[in-house]
Parts: sequence; structure tokens; C-alpha cells
Amino acid sequence: MRSALAEPPFAPVLSRFPSKPAGDPRPALAGAIPGLVHEARRALARDPADAQGLHRLRVALKRMRSLWRLAYSLRPGPGPRRARASLGRAARRLAPARNREVAECLLREFLMIETPSRRPLPPPRGATEQAGDLVEASVLEFLAFPLPREGPKPWKDALAKAYRRARARMPDSKSAGDEAFHAWRKTVKDLLYGLEAWPDRRRDRFQRLLAKLEVLQQGLGRSHDLSMAEAILDASSGEKEQKAGDGWPSSRKERRHALRRIEAEKKSWKGKCLRYGKKLFGEPAAKFRNRFLNP
Repeated sequence: MRSALAEPPFAPVLSRFPSKPAGDPRPALAGAIPGLVHEARRALARDPADAQGLHRLRVALKRMRSLWRLAYSLRPGPGPRRARASLGRAARRLAPARNREVAECLLREFLMIETPSRRPLPPPRGATEQAGDLVEASVLEFLAFPLPREGPKPWKDALAKAYRRARARMPDSKSAGDEAFHAWRKTVKDLLYGLEAWPDRRRDRFQRLLAKLEVLQQGLGRSHDLSMAEAILDASSGEKEQKAGDGWPSSRKERRHALRRIEAEKKSWKGKCLRYGKKLFGEPAAKFRNRFLNP
């Protein structure tokens, strides 16, 4: 697959650095990220609150953060930590707009509640431009990051560590808090994003692994979305007055019923994800590495 970095308008990115060794997967790992930024910029130029544009930009930020986690596991230091922190701050600035839209869609579709009609919430002024510039600069820094040694072996070590982190972060039960499941999802995505660009990803066994990780992170994402919907509805319950026909359940009884339904659905998804995760992460990291990363 040809890297997006090799195509206009991203060719200057690669031209600023010498050719990488054949076993260095960094161009493949980071290659799709500038394309996401480019698509996001086009969408947001038309509408600063475009949902798909914001989503693509946040995905680019999160993918870049995951790659810096891999880099940190190879060479710990302030550089990767600083890069992850700045990308995280940029993603959080874009989060409220995206989170509110997702939560309200859930309330409309899953709970059949007609939420108030609102114009999409735009991100803070300048946040999207700064986020796009930050991602593109981070790609350049990632490509130039000095590794302890060349070749594919350090990246095998990094991916094995990512698997070990995801395995260790798996909560003990579905009663664990929302934060624990959200933290687990982050480690699952770190592993998924790293594996997606691995040279042997086209093998059938590898494709099945990627599909299973995607199913798991989508399930954990559903649980997180339900948590956001719960927070929005719970916060609205504290409003002093509820106007008739404002779209939210007007009585306390209706709100309690809606919150119970959200909580039950969230626990159901947590249970499904745990059962799936125990099968997916049932083997130690050494066995995972031998099965999927060693030729």
C-alpha cells in the first residue's frame, strides 16, 4: 500500500528526511495520518462544526498519541511524553462538541427521546487549525525520532509491550468504573493502531486479530458513549425548571427510568467486552509475539 505521505500535498514531509531502512515501519505507521488531517481541514473549512471533520481530526490526534506511546516504550524520555501531552490537550479541546453530539444521538435513537434541537456546537476558535498543525508537526518529529537500534525488532518489542498493557488494563469485572473501561479502550486502540501498519498485516491470522481488536474497541466505545449520554441526562436533571415539550423527559420519574435504561445497557456492553477481551488477551505477551510478529 502506497503511503499517503508520498502523495501531494504530503510529499515534502518525506523529502525532508533521508530514506528509512527497509525494516523501519514509521512511514507506514504515520502515513495515513496527514490524509485524515487534510480531509478534516476541507470539511471544517465549509462548516467549523462539521461532525465528520471533527471526528477525523480527533482520530488523527489519537492515532498520533498511540504512535508516541510505542516510541516511548522504545526510548523513554521527555520527547515522547511532551508530544503525547500536547496532542492530548488538543484532543480535549475538541471533545465537548463531538461528545455532546454522540450522546444526544444515543438519547434520540436508543432511548427514543427527542432531545432539544440545537445547532452543532463549534470547537473553540482556532482549535481545529492548531490541532491540524500540531499533528503534521508531530508526524515530522516522529519520523525523525532517534531509535535505540534500526530494523523491525524494536517495533516488535513495542507492540508486545502494547499487548501486555492492554492485557493488564482489562478490568476485573463489569462493575468496574467507567474510567477503568475507558482507560482499557485507550490501550486497546494503541495496540490496534500499531498493528494496522505492520508489514505482515495481510496474513489471514493477522487480519482476524485486527478485526477482533476493532470489535472490542467499538464495544468499549459504545460503553463510553452511553456514559456520556448518562452524564448529559443526569446534568439536565439538576436544572431548576423543565419546560414542557423541551425534548427532555420532564418528570423525575421519566428521567430515572431513562437513566436506569442507560445504566443497564452500559453494564451489558461492559460484560460483553470483558468476555470478548478474556478470549482475545488469554495468552501471555511472549506467545502473542511468536504467533503474530515473528515470521
